[in-house]
Amino acid sequence: MLELDGRGSLTGRVAGFDGIGAHGVLVTVYQAYNGSISYIADRIGGKIMCIALPPAGKITLGTDPNIFPSQNLSIIGTLVAIIQDTAAALEYARRGQLKSIPKVRGLRAMPESAQQLRRGEVAGRVVIDYNKE
Repeated sequence: MLELDGRGSLTGRVAGFDGIGAHGVLVTVYQAYNGSISYIADRIGGKIMCIALPPAGKITLGTDPNIFPSQNLSIIGTLVAIIQDTAAALEYARRGQLKSIPKVRGLRAMPESAQQLRRGEVAGRVVIDYNKE
């Protein structure tokens, strides 16, 4: 399990485990779909599971389409999470393998924070502290 701690490229750290890339990527928020392909790196036969598909027109997987057949890459998704997907994600959390990474910001940061969330630039959560400038 890797934490989003800002130390180096997370994609490089994933590929660094075995020099190839992730066997599978479980994506639970649609804002992270674009970056999910990079975690597969050079892995042949990697799978990406997208839980809860985004609203129509919100996300385009911008990558070279040749990667799909040449690496036998599979992307599957569900409109909503099914019980088994939810149970698997909760099992990761129970084992302590999912970590929340909240960023606490002051009230003045709320407009920019909202824009960053819309653009999918936030890893984790943003908490607005109304008692903080």
